[in-house]
Amino acid sequence: MEVAGGRLKLAKLGRAEEPGLMPAFRQLVNGMLPKVDFPELLLEVAELTGLPDAFTHISGAMPTMDDFTTSLCAVWLSEACNVGLTPVVKPDVPALTRARLVQVDQGYFRSENISMANGSFIEAQSTIDVARAWGGGLVASADYGPFQQVSKHTIRLDRIRAHWGDMLRVAGSLSTGEIRGYDLIRMLSRDGNPTGLGDAFAHDGRIFKTLHLLQFVSDQGYRRMIGAQLNVTEARHRLARRIFFGQRGELRQHYREGMEDQLGALGLALNAMVLFNTLYIDTAVKQLAADGFPVTDDLLPRLSPIQFDHINFLGRYAFTRIPAPGMRPLGDPHTSEDDVYDG
Repeated sequence: MEVAGGRLKLAKLGRAEEPGLMPAFRQLVNGMLPKVDFPELLLEVAELTGLPDAFTHISGAMPTMDDFTTSLCAVWLSEACNVGLTPVVKPDVPALTRARLVQVDQGYFRSENISMANGSFIEAQSTIDVARAWGGGLVASADYGPFQQVSKHTIRLDRIRAHWGDMLRVAGSLSTGEIRGYDLIRMLSRDGNPTGLGDAFAHDGRIFKTLHLLQFVSDQGYRRMIGAQLNVTEARHRLARRIFFGQRGELRQHYREGMEDQLGALGLALNAMVLFNTLYIDTAVKQLAADGFPVTDDLLPRLSPIQFDHINFLGRYAFTRIPAPGMRPLGDPHTSEDDVYDG
């Protein structure tokens, strides 16, 4: 770390060292994830989490149609993959006729139901043992005297105190949706300059920004945690691009509600894949441990549920349930990589 020309420069972090067994462990676990078509994955996760219960009719009634889960998953896939209903319609399957799917799409597939469904995924994820090893971080303290030469602003606590009551009221109004963004901008800025309230918010924000920057430059573990979070975000983006392949990945809905529902479907599909992978990673880890592999606590956090080489997104839209209750058999980790899906 150095200060040059009034700017703080941090040396790039090197690659974090991994336990010696990690490459072999990761390869074995990832190789054991069952190969599955995307529609089957959605159907399995839907039945595992009781997903249909979250999708009430626009009237508030619960769904009563036969095999509603299959119809729901077909609509979900069509929205998440941006392919429309045509690829999933099967006239000889009552749950997959166009009339049924249009009925489900218009009556049940809404943003508020999608939000409730995401909640059930989060709850299911929290019960899986291996998921507890992912996330978290450490904090540290240090002497920050040398950074005075790069500090260019001050924090005026008097301005924050003077407007504290109004700041709390604005925060409460935003939380309850009683204030519009346009009105908030008018309160914080006038003729391109901040109002007293806007200036108070700016100084309040500097407190948290300063604490974040001080920890970032002093705590290597915190920096690695931030980097890991960025890597996870980028991995989710790559996965989203793989799912949302239809129409060249372009969102072409004409109305805001349609766009919200489609983006909600994509987010729900991402979470379904993470849940599916977490469930089978957990099963694979326990199987390896039972077989004698030395699974230690420092190995588990380095596994990732955001992967998709074992999932086929293209060409097949059959909503087939697994033959017997329970989970799919794990894959053979020694299978050739040529058998990995490239769709």
